[in-house]
Amino acid sequence: MIGKAVSAFIAICIFISAIAGCRAQPASGQTVEKLREKYPLYTAGNDNTSVAFAPFQTRIKNADAICFATVKGDATLFTISTEPPSDSKEFTDKHPDTTQAGYYVYPVEVNELIAGKDYGQTVWIYMPEYFSNFYPLPRTGDHFFLLLKTQESDTATRLQQNEQLSGKALVAGTQVFYVTEENTILSILSLDDMTCYDMMAKADFRKKMKELWDKGQATLTPSPLP
Repeated sequence: MIGKAVSAFIAICIFISAIAGCRAQPASGQTVEKLREKYPLYTAGNDNTSVAFAPFQTRIKNADAICFATVKGDATLFTISTEPPSDSKEFTDKHPDTTQAGYYVYPVEVNELIAGKDYGQTVWIYMPEYFSNFYPLPRTGDHFFLLLKTQESDTATRLQQNEQLSGKALVAGTQVFYVTEENTILSILSLDDMTCYDMMAKADFRKKMKELWDKGQATLTPSPLP
């Protein structure tokens, strides 16, 4: 009986330690609740566009890069044809009566490459239109940590057929954390393995992202964002 009690106690301690390793200490200044008025928390969509997100560690592992970036222009909606050959099978399966898919595109300046592929200082991020249900539409001056991914598809090529995007360095990406004026971070998605980092200092969070990246690369299993 004593042995079982000791084992249970150890298990509880391990669980608490795991949570503590993710939970950041509250920063001085504004509370999370107050900051959420400007940096809202998003859920995994609605009944029509719900998404089952992989664990955050898995999403980091499957990204091609993690970066801290500043948005240099508001997100603009573009449409591309989904006529074959098309990379938009998931979209067309959900919307069989349409022959077009929408993508939001916005430019960012990569202030710091945390890990992974170097896409250059200025890149144009694209994300499916329906992502706006669970990600904020970027605005000029916003600061984010982003996951970037080179998609094995023709989306970028089709987008570049628009004269406004011709010649642009396009890459698939998703914003995962806001960076506030106080240089603390807040999760964009309402997921426990992300909100546990809320209010962590940007410098500490950068180190944590690099640590998670290094852990994941040895067992990389390619998969698409988000």
